Amino acid sequence: MTTVVRIRVLSVLAVALLWELLALSGAGADDFFPHLWTLAAAFGDVLTSDFAGDVGVTLFQLFWGASIGIVVGLVLGLLLATRPLVREIVEPLLVYLSTVPKIVLYPVFLLFLSVGTESKIAMAAFGAFFPVVLHTLGAVSDVRPVWLNAARLLHTSGGQRMRHVYIPAMAPTMFAGVRLGIATSIIGTVMAESKAADEGVGYRVIFYYSQYQIPQMYVVLLLVFVFSVLVAVGLDRLGRVLRLGGGHRTDREISL
Repeated sequence: MTTVVRIRVLSVLAVALLWELLALSGAGADDFFPHLWTLAAAFGDVLTSDFAGDVGVTLFQLFWGASIGIVVGLVLGLLLATRPLVREIVEPLLVYLSTVPKIVLYPVFLLFLSVGTESKIAMAAFGAFFPVVLHTLGAVSDVRPVWLNAARLLHTSGGQRMRHVYIPAMAPTMFAGVRLGIATSIIGTVMAESKAADEGVGYRVIFYYSQYQIPQMYVVLLLVFVFSVLVAVGLDRLGRVLRLGGGHRTDREISL
């Protein structure tokens, strides 16, 4: 077991110990911090409910929303990256729009897309879009002028420069945007489900809260956290396999 793993395990144990101490402290704290054995029992209650169906709904909405947001963000980012004048006009607008809390725009999605699956997918897509497109635009600085000059001397087409120069050089930063986009997409999906829905993980959290089933609510939140961690770890390992963990590509890796 490596030092990093030990630290992570000890951190989890420390949090669990602190939680149990708060539960044992009395003075009504157990209403907000249920005992660990109470949470364990609630875990079984959650699994025997309709939670599996809620998970399926959330994953469906998350998959399509994140996919749409990532694809649109990458395509628009790459197009703007190769058009400096248009980029100078559009990029500030994208930065300003990205600062708007996504949940504020959810009523607009409800107005045009109703309370069904479409509005949740739109929220997920909206959450994924901005990190991806902004990271893609920021990745332009990873493209060295010498590579572009070499490509022009070889009389390459715009498509060839995009495929052999821009994308390889920008890939690490773009992948970082995809990772962040998926994370914000998860948040957007769950938040949308908690506002106007009758199914999904976000709905299940609010349902348990409204019924004052606090242990069950915490269990669902914990499962969302675990899922998010697993996704982050999976993307991190994928980035390492694809050599997209960060940093600039070398001249050898940019081949024409």
